[in-house]
Amino acid sequence: MQDRFRVRGWSVFDSGYYDDIQNMLFGEESNMTLLDAISKGLVNEIIPEQCTGLKDKNGKLIYEGDVVEVPVLYNEIPTGKKQRCKMYYKHGAFNIYAVKSEYLKVIGNIHENPELLEGNK
Repeated sequence: MQDRFRVRGWSVFDSGYYDDIQNMLFGEESNMTLLDAISKGLVNEIIPEQCTGLKDKNGKLIYEGDVVEVPVLYNEIPTGKKQRCKMYYKHGAFNIYAVKSEYLKVIGNIHENPELLEGNK
């Protein structure tokens, strides 16, 4: 579960992701990580997204901000129907309910693919 402590960052400026910002140094002569700099308000252009520690059915890590396709279950059996949800962290937990991660599939993220959530309002 050590992946649970990984954090990626969405760059508003570059419109792309930086991986493992918890280990990336902020500045060449600094002992402060980029994640520390963000939490102290020194960097506003990067949005941190924490890893859930889970992998989808294709082995891809699931992060906060990912759009995940989830099967609709009836008595814990997939019905063939699917729904989409945004992963988020709130009140000390992720919004994952009792679905095995091997049923989940990352299909995009809220920054690059906001249209994926349009039908789920």
